[in-house]
Amino acid sequence: IKVMTRDAALSTPIFELMRRNPAITLREMADALSDYTEDSVKHEVRRLRAEGLIRHTGSTRSGLWHVEFPRDSVEAPPLEGEPLASDV
Repeated sequence: IKVMTRDAALSTPIFELMRRNPAITLREMADALSDYTEDSVKHEVRRLRAEGLIRHTGSTRSGLWHVEFPRDSVEAPPLEGEPLASDV
């Protein structure tokens, strides 16, 4: 049985928010994820950056988030509600 930790449960919605709006701020993410505090989001973003799963380019105020996927991954997973490539 695989147990999903609180951090792992938080990373998926963070990826989705960043893919939908690459210019999103940490505060906006915390507001959108009402179950989590801004500090929780900051902690998880720091962890994801350290693991190389996300990166931020540009300035703090006007930069963009980039979600990185392993090279062996053919494509990014679909956003919630998007059809899978095999369904099209």
